[in-house]
Amino acid sequence: MLAADAEPAGPRSERSLEQELEEARATIAALEAELREASRLNRQLTTRLQVDGVGDNAAVTRTGKTGDGHV
Repeated sequence: MLAADAEPAGPRSERSLEQELEEARATIAALEAELREASRLNRQLTTRLQVDGVGDNAAVTRTGKTGDGHV
């Protein structure tokens, strides 16, 4: 039984395999770029959390007098 997107067994042309390989490489590159962006945002948010605390605007933070509501 074949999956809906599976091709029947049989020889495929070298051109078809090369095209499939290039598509797979492009997909991998896009996923790697997405992962790099997610990691960058994660580092940024982690740093913000460490500096500002839990992220509650009403909470007292460790950012100095302005964090305590003093201007």
